Amino acid sequence: MPQKLWKSDCQKEEDKSFNRWRFTETWLLDYAKTYGKESTKQPRGKQLIRKPGPKNSDRILTKAEIKLLSRGLKYTPTPRMNNQELKTDVKEYTRRLRLREYFYEDNNESTEDSENEEPEDLVRNKSHFIPKRGRNRTLDTVCETLDNINLPNIKKNIRSNLTKEEQKALNDLHNDESIVIKEADKGGGVVFMNKTYYERKILNMLQDPNYYGSINANHETKTLAKIKQLVSGPSSGDITVKEKDYLTNFETKESQFYGLPKVHKSSEIKNAIQAQKGEYMCCLNPEDLSFRPIVGGPNCSTQRLSHLLDILLKPYFEKVPSFIRDDIDFINHLPEHIQPNTKLVSFDVVNLYTNIPVDLGIKAVKYWIDRYPDLLQDRFEQEFILEGLRIILQNNTFAFGMEHFIQTKGTAMGIKVAPTYATLTLGYLEQKLHQQLVTLWGEEDAEAITSKWKRFLDDCFILWNDNIERLSTFHQLLNDLDSNIKFTMESSDMELPFLDVLVVKEDTKLSTDIFYKSTDTHQYLHFGSCHPHHTKTAIPYNLARRLCAIVRDENTRDIRLKELKLYLLKQGYPQNLIDNGILKAKGYERSELLSTKTQENKTDIIPFVHTHNPRNHNLTPVVHQLNNALKTDRSTQQIYRDVKFVNSRRQPKNLRRILCSSHFKNSYKVTKCEDARCGTCTHIMEGSTSDFNGRQFKVNANMSCATKNVIYVITCAGCQEFYIGETSNQLRARVRVHRQHINSPEYRQIPLSENLDTCGNKQFTIFPFYKLSSESDIQRREKEKHFIHMFKPRLNN
Repeated sequence: MPQKLWKSDCQKEEDKSFNRWRFTETWLLDYAKTYGKESTKQPRGKQLIRKPGPKNSDRILTKAEIKLLSRGLKYTPTPRMNNQELKTDVKEYTRRLRLREYFYEDNNESTEDSENEEPEDLVRNKSHFIPKRGRNRTLDTVCETLDNINLPNIKKNIRSNLTKEEQKALNDLHNDESIVIKEADKGGGVVFMNKTYYERKILNMLQDPNYYGSINANHETKTLAKIKQLVSGPSSGDITVKEKDYLTNFETKESQFYGLPKVHKSSEIKNAIQAQKGEYMCCLNPEDLSFRPIVGGPNCSTQRLSHLLDILLKPYFEKVPSFIRDDIDFINHLPEHIQPNTKLVSFDVVNLYTNIPVDLGIKAVKYWIDRYPDLLQDRFEQEFILEGLRIILQNNTFAFGMEHFIQTKGTAMGIKVAPTYATLTLGYLEQKLHQQLVTLWGEEDAEAITSKWKRFLDDCFILWNDNIERLSTFHQLLNDLDSNIKFTMESSDMELPFLDVLVVKEDTKLSTDIFYKSTDTHQYLHFGSCHPHHTKTAIPYNLARRLCAIVRDENTRDIRLKELKLYLLKQGYPQNLIDNGILKAKGYERSELLSTKTQENKTDIIPFVHTHNPRNHNLTPVVHQLNNALKTDRSTQQIYRDVKFVNSRRQPKNLRRILCSSHFKNSYKVTKCEDARCGTCTHIMEGSTSDFNGRQFKVNANMSCATKNVIYVITCAGCQEFYIGETSNQLRARVRVHRQHINSPEYRQIPLSENLDTCGNKQFTIFPFYKLSSESDIQRREKEKHFIHMFKPRLNN
């Protein structure tokens, strides 16, 4: 079904054509032009919110922008041809081929002699080692053939899945700094907000002293120092060298705070949907709209420690009696027959992540480790895990715009260990609840109640067979478990939703149906999106299979499948493809669909990972042919005989990645450090852009002399010619090398050093302009070649 877009408060003027509609986007918040008290002019048409607000924005969405966004944020535009990226992917693939040959004998020896084997590293930094050529002639031929393959710049005649008007609309939305676009917390809707409204709502949340506090910048360095002290202390046990390196040796980056609008909980928005009844809607300044706080920080100082602790604590999931994995697991726990007086009851924990006290969470994790010590790997100490958790929870820092904050209570959604930590904490409280039930009602009744209690994170469900008075007491017991953890309750004698399942009571039987929230847009991937064909053809079958598993009654199932067909038809899917997917899904017995699949043993694979781009040249047949040569040649067939070569495609940027940034303000710039003695910062040019001989370089991240993995430009103070270089180390380390080569001719390796000495009189400026997210040497060097080819700097020759 298309994105739910709702009509603006300004209706179509009678004497104007349809394209004069004033359009707004899904869940449009504080967006349409409104009027202040000093204005007497009023917009035409029905207004949902009578009280006028201040004039915030007169930005009007065009028909092309509406059409673009109505396809959903998962929609992927057809990317441009990118030979540079494809060459990088090919070189990464040939590196994997060489690594397989290089470590083949070592792997066999370690399999035969496993008694003295070193402990397996749970986590470690990615290696960028590239074996040298000359070890195997056939392998060298294959790798060099791929590395040196000719990729002509002739563009393939592939039509874009965006019209010119839609491409312009995409660029306009991306460059408009007055708006914020987010995906709804649930339902798949697109939320289009004025930036001032979004900033006000987020800052109101961050100014709550119960949960957040202001801090100074550069807190990441202090946190990383605490982690280094932890992994070097007595509680670190037998942590391996590579694990220590993973936890401490990486470039940190401050987390960013953003909020996902909970449109499904806003009464004002729900009323606007009912009143406007269209494909899009406008709701001005909904004061009851709340946001789900998200801290996005894949490279923050605590994220790697969080990753390791998540691996160590996940085995305890299975020991929590109430734990369920997903919808299917929940259905498998539902009985087929129930008592006539059974009541369906669900509970929801209010803001679970932000309300868990640190001491409670630490105590809960300690409880599970003490109760099941065998689940913890021998070489890790309990103190290491508990102290690591404390560091993570007490140093959850982030930025919003130009301000910096720390979370003083609870944990944040966005860190890896958060779901595990929250599950174990509630599991600990449930053990406490069971003991209270035993004291209050006896062992038999307590066991009967807790055996029916099921939970997925903060969503809880129970079949209540006792009287209503006891249910109220049970609810009160839940809220008394901890003063910070509160439960809301919902009950019914007929039907009740839980997750995506609607549990229906039919006399003494339970039935299940699919459940959609009122704000659900059914925004499945649009068929016109630039995705591999097999991905899109599998969607109707997988959605139909899920429906057939959840919906018990066959008549209801057929109705839901017809609804699904309508949703998919509106998303551009061919009717035959939908019918075949539904027919295939209906061919399975429901018991088979509900069965839990066991994971098969992982096959030894070497993937050829590349971006799915129809405009790029298709190298898959060439790669496949050369792979066969490796499997058939005598010198390599033993090495690659059991290897499965996989053609793996990376998704290009979709609308979410293009339009929805975790950064509130994307004004990246280069700055100098605060150390007056820094020899590098005397040469650094500050700013967000810089021009060199008519060539403009624009930075893509905040950078300084301490930044690693950058592409930089050096300008000679004499002739003003420039040179483009790259470094994996900190920029200051690379500048020291350049200065050494300038001052010491015997160390010079490139003509740049002599030019800066004789022409520039040892004076130059340096400007880092491109930061790579990956630490891959191959990607960085290929990106350097790309910029050299683009800007043609004379000093590189």
